[in-house]
Amino acid sequence: AADADNVADMDSRGRRIRGDVHGERNGRAKLTWSQVEEIRAKRGKVLQRVLARHFGVDQTTISNIQLGRGWSR
Repeated sequence: AADADNVADMDSRGRRIRGDVHGERNGRAKLTWSQVEEIRAKRGKVLQRVLARHFGVDQTTISNIQLGRGWSR
């Protein structure tokens, strides 16, 4: 019963992570869609490490977003 209660609680709060949840709907996402669009717009204009520090993510995350390897709709 405790497991069922826990799952029901996660669902009610929108915190259950499923394989098909992408982007900011993923409960572990650190960025919003508007931030991702801003990161893509700054490709080649601002250093990735500067963007990473600004948005609080790893430089690899910035690189993947700019190369289209992450955050697909």
